[in-house]
Amino acid sequence: MADTLDMAARLEESGLERRQAEGVTRALVDATAHLATKEDLADLRKDVSHEMALLRKDVSSDMAQLRTDIENEMALLRKDVSSEMTQLRTDVENEMTQLRTDVSSEMTLTRKDMESGLALLRKDMSFRDKVTWSIGAALAVAVVVDIVTNLI
Repeated sequence: MADTLDMAARLEESGLERRQAEGVTRALVDATAHLATKEDLADLRKDVSHEMALLRKDVSSDMAQLRTDIENEMALLRKDVSSEMTQLRTDVENEMTQLRTDVSSEMTLTRKDMESGLALLRKDMSFRDKVTWSIGAALAVAVVVDIVTNLI
């Protein structure tokens, strides 16, 4: 805080009347009453530095805890995904085995149907061959009869 008597005296020495010098001094004191001193600023700097150090410590601790929480969550997620993938693999393998069985059964049935169809076709062709042979033989006999009849 400035020495108000000294300030008023100096203003008087510079040519102001005593009342004016005291008024200016009081106005100046009132105007500067709420200004911070160097000591106030040093104390504030010390307090802010201390608060920042505490904040750093808290943030560092929070970050470490967050890192641990995230790592734990990731480990659980890995375990869950691995378990689900194993189950999916088992399900797909089971479905593939069932599909192989179904396809094999269908192929067996199709083979049997085709074999039956071929047997009927062979039987039918065998009958046709006999008919064709019989017609051929009858024609041959007819030709021979015609030749013999023409010769007679």
